[in-house]
Amino acid sequence: MDITGIASALYGIPVLGLVFQALGFLIAIIPGNAANIMNQATPLALAALCGVFCERSGVVNIGIEGTMLAAAFAAWVIGVAVNPLFGNPEPGPVFGITIPLLISLAGAVGVAMLISWLHGWLSISLRADQIIAGTIINIAAFGVTGYLDQLI
Repeated sequence: MDITGIASALYGIPVLGLVFQALGFLIAIIPGNAANIMNQATPLALAALCGVFCERSGVVNIGIEGTMLAAAFAAWVIGVAVNPLFGNPEPGPVFGITIPLLISLAGAVGVAMLISWLHGWLSISLRADQIIAGTIINIAAFGVTGYLDQLI
């Protein structure tokens, strides 16, 4: 029996056949798309790491997605505003870093810090429920960035 006969025999198993088909699909797809998968998975992995650190410190941070969205939007707006001031500079030798990129990154980190401060203030000073405060941050970030995107 050749490999296609074995595969079709495994795929024919009523319940496990779906698992074998999914594994066969992943084995066929992943090698060609590994770089794209890693590019798209990096922000999610960093957000998951943020969630782990928050949980280890005793904070339930549901607002991680909203923080990421607001920081990314702020970086985009700052980058669009600052890039013409530097005359569209050439990418640097290390990771293609430019001065507008560093300014955008600093703005994104600043916005994320402000939102984290807001979550801490709501949770600690006002004694609001951490899950409710995180949900408020998510809803506000989606609403504000959506509105500003339409406005800009």
